[in-house]
Amino acid sequence: MKVNPYQAAQASTYTKRSEGTSSEKQIHQQEEPKSVHRAKDTIDISNEAKTMQTQRSYDDERQTKLADLKQQIEKGTYEADLSLTAKKMLAFWTDK
Repeated sequence: MKVNPYQAAQASTYTKRSEGTSSEKQIHQQEEPKSVHRAKDTIDISNEAKTMQTQRSYDDERQTKLADLKQQIEKGTYEADLSLTAKKMLAFWTDK
């Protein structure tokens, strides 16, 4: 095997270049920005969503209906319309 005497010099030159000189380090330090301004996140809510948030009558009606159903279930007087439930299930699963 023949050893090339220039390989050792090339390897040391490469390591010296990768370390960089002090003037190169100063240039890299000057290029970095001192402060970074980033945009803040924003949220836009549509007018429809705002009106939905303010409408509470629907929620009140739903709460009273739910309370009535709970009372009927607790008393044992609740009777579900099985044919209507079956029709709705069939329509849901058949996309009709």
